[in-house]
Formats: sequence, C-alpha cells, structure tokens
Amino acid sequence: KGVRLLEMQLFRDTLACYSELPQGSFEASIATEEAMETAKSMISKSTDKYYRTQVQLLLAESMLHASKIHRSHGKYDMALKFANNGLALLDNSSEDIEETPHDKYLKSQLCFAIGSIKAIRDEDHPEAVEWYTKARSAVVGSNFITPLYSNQGHGQMYVSMGLSYWEVGEQEKAIKVTQTGANLMKQAVESGSLQLQAMAVPYGNLATMHGKLG
Repeated sequence: KGVRLLEMQLFRDTLACYSELPQGSFEASIATEEAMETAKSMISKSTDKYYRTQVQLLLAESMLHASKIHRSHGKYDMALKFANNGLALLDNSSEDIEETPHDKYLKSQLCFAIGSIKAIRDEDHPEAVEWYTKARSAVVGSNFITPLYSNQGHGQMYVSMGLSYWEVGEQEKAIKVTQTGANLMKQAVESGSLQLQAMAVPYGNLATMHGKLG
C-alpha cells in the first residue's frame, strides 16, 4: 500500500510543479488520466475506508493542479472538468473523516478555480461570485496549515475575486478583497517570492475602482 501511495504522491507533486511554471508544452491530461486510473485501481482493491479516503484526497489535489495547468493553457472545459472532479472527491471523502485545514483550503482552491473559469471563459460574474463566496466560506477560521497556501497565490486569488465582485455591483466588497489581495502580494514581494512589477495589477485595479467611485 505504501508504494502505491507514493505513486499517487508523485502524480500530485509532478502536477503541482508544472502548475507553478510558466505556460509550456507539458501535457497534463496524460499524467492526470494516469493518476485517475491508478487511484481507481487502488480504491477498488482496498476494504480500508481510511486508505481509500487518503487516495481520494491525493487525487483531489492532483485534480486541482491539473485544472490550473489546463486553465493556463486556455483549455477551460478540461480545467472545469478536473476542478469539478476534485470537489466530488472531497465531498465523498468528507463523509468518512473530519476535514483538516489542508482539506478545507483544497476545497477553497477548487471552488475558486471553478469561479475563475466562469468569470474568464463565460464572463458570468454572478455565478463566479457564487463560487468565490464558497471559496471564502470554506476557509473561515482556518489557520492555513497547508503547503497549498502562499501569500502570493492567496493574494492573487483575492485580486481576481475583486473584479467579479465589482462587475456585479458589490463595489465595497470588491475594494476590500482587492486590498486584502494587494497586502498579501506585497508581503510576498517583501519576502522575495514575487517580483515587484506584479503589484501593478492590484494597485491598478484599486486605482480604477476608487477613481470610478470618485
């Protein structure tokens, strides 16, 4: 069992690495399909519900990274499919064990992934906001003890959310979440994990929002 779990971790870590790299030629669908087939085989051959849950959680995280890669390549249908698959796996696994901070943050990231696709591909900001609300509520009170979290990533997520909140007329919330995102990104710049020029996006958005409100 341990060797097979390491195999699942390898799929997850490979996809995680490529999801953080600039857009390239990596074909994530192959690794993702292999991860799905491996997990399906492992689950079908085990009667240990906790082991099956562990496999499902590893696969759900792989789905998140695969969704990010496909979204960055403009393959929104596949990105949406993998994000929805990841959420379904999380919902199924939560029936057997209590959610950890990592699981909650994973759920938040998957909800954000779906919302961002609705905003970018469909320009459906009302539905995007619904998913963003789920993403934010999933981590209320969480201490973010998870390798998925970074000031840079969380800040950029909030800046993206701000655009959709603005589009649906929630100006105050839009400014609030954009400012929160900007503060987190600034911390990332100060720590050396983000280039200073990246701050042009949140500050530009804030300047536009405040300007339109006079």
